[in-house]
Amino acid sequence: MSFSPLYGFNLETDTINNIKISSATAKGKIVEVNASTGTAAAGNEYGYFLLEEVTSDGPSYEERIAGLKQWEVVVDSPAALLIPKNGAVVRTSHVAVSDGSAVLSCTCVISAGVFCTDADAGTSDVKGVIVATPTETGITGVYDIQIRNANG
Repeated sequence: MSFSPLYGFNLETDTINNIKISSATAKGKIVEVNASTGTAAAGNEYGYFLLEEVTSDGPSYEERIAGLKQWEVVVDSPAALLIPKNGAVVRTSHVAVSDGSAVLSCTCVISAGVFCTDADAGTSDVKGVIVATPTETGITGVYDIQIRNANG
């Protein structure tokens, strides 16, 4: 498990699927839209959470023929994206220890599409707060992050 919206989202209204992803990117990473190209790639600020794996070759021929539901798309194809909402919580493995430990109440910033711990981040720089560590989630390497400052 790499990513899941945990609570605070309405998947009927908080998702979009008309933006192409410009490079192979893991599900759950945070992507920003490039205004000049209209495509998205992993970023350092909130844009959207990627809800599908983006790979260089997409689903295999056998997977498509079998009619299996695919959770991956090929590069330069539209992908399902989740709009971040202040106060909502996501469960993610995309957390990197940078400044300070990844413990409860540690603040995070965004770098290259992942949450990075930053114990010294200023109030307006904070993009998330750890509200559950792997001890609480019960899954090694998976954290619950409450979204902050998604709209500014």
